[in-house]
Amino acid sequence: MKKGAWTLLRAMNAAAEADLLDAEKALGLLDARPAPVLRRRRILRTALLAAVLSALFVGTAYAVWRIELSQKLTPSVVVGEIGAPPTETAEQKYYLAEYGLADSPEARASQEMWDYYWSYTERRGQECLDRGLGYYDWIDEDGDWYAGDPELEALFTIYSASNREMAEKILEIRDRYGLKLHSRETVSPSQEEFYALSGVEPFYFPPSGEETVPCKIIYEDGSFVLEGGLETEEGSSPFVLTRNLPGVLPAGSLLVDYPEEYEQWEAVNRFGNSLSFALRSRYPDPGAFTENAPEMDHLLVFYEQEGVSLTLTVGPTMDCLSRADAEALADCFDFEKACGK
Repeated sequence: MKKGAWTLLRAMNAAAEADLLDAEKALGLLDARPAPVLRRRRILRTALLAAVLSALFVGTAYAVWRIELSQKLTPSVVVGEIGAPPTETAEQKYYLAEYGLADSPEARASQEMWDYYWSYTERRGQECLDRGLGYYDWIDEDGDWYAGDPELEALFTIYSASNREMAEKILEIRDRYGLKLHSRETVSPSQEEFYALSGVEPFYFPPSGEETVPCKIIYEDGSFVLEGGLETEEGSSPFVLTRNLPGVLPAGSLLVDYPEEYEQWEAVNRFGNSLSFALRSRYPDPGAFTENAPEMDHLLVFYEQEGVSLTLTVGPTMDCLSRADAEALADCFDFEKACGK
């Protein structure tokens, strides 16, 4: 039991008998009290405390679990389209924290790493263009720079380090924030292997009854990435479910723009998971965002439990997603089971 709940319980247990009698009467418990009075009184006191605590916790459950989208975002150096010169009207983009909130070491290290990655890529690409070369010709300058070194190979395959200079920068960021790096990733393991490596029970239950996730990546610490498609009334929407654990620099990051256009709320899915939703939707008007270009709906669902962060991303999709659609999609996952014990 959390400290605050225990303190409240002790305070209520010390309430005056007269106050408890009044509360019992209001709840309709007093008239039903048979002899022996003292023994029944203790039972009723317990029932009363449980009823009041239950009401309090039900009333505040959303507040406890609420995760605001703004708490998960850090600004990016990326403005407008990646690889294209920014325009005066280009929107600022934000990194979505894969673990914890934006002020966590994992999120701040990830922001620094990806800011460096995009800035470095843009600078080196422009240098190649100025010399009459291809934009990505600089990547081949070091050859197989990672060969024979497991740590460098992990930086190349998992963290997209394109040369030794980028790898050294990522190691510097890792050390500054006191984090570890993923050392191994297993791509598309079998369903049995996936659950054995992650240490979780089956948690994916789509309406189709097909529980096999087609694309899976799992890391050495049990963090994972699942990708697939979820059926809605409008069609199939692509989804990504990520599980991230503390103390490790996340291997990826999602860019989010127009955060002010997301509707946010809390809901409990059919598995009893208290979830935070953020939905950018054109529903019911497909032209709600703009009349000049096709826009996409985008859903984010957050769940945190005992140091594990889960993020469900649906879209971007041309389907118009309503709040009911969003909650139905979240019903496909038992987030508590996905966190593990």
